[in-house]
Amino acid sequence: MHYIDYVEYAGHRYKCRVIDAIYGDTLIGPLELEEKLLNEQGTLIDSEAERIDEQIFYYLDGQKLKDFDDDEIIKVIIEESPDMEDLFLLTSEK
Repeated sequence: MHYIDYVEYAGHRYKCRVIDAIYGDTLIGPLELEEKLLNEQGTLIDSEAERIDEQIFYYLDGQKLKDFDDDEIIKVIIEESPDMEDLFLLTSEK
């Protein structure tokens, strides 16, 4: 089961997802937010951006956050970052 959370930055609200990981709830944010938090050199632009980035475990395409269920999101994360496989259990494995 998942629920929607929001992160506010620079006057905008970004829809995030909270999914269950081995160690508890995990916040997954949209790539659009990550792009706003980083400057052209790829570093966080201010202390607020740093605070927000520390809360977000992973950034994913916003459409996938909206359309995919938890297992589909987990599969994408594992596909993109295989070293994270041990952090998640698919619903069918719980």
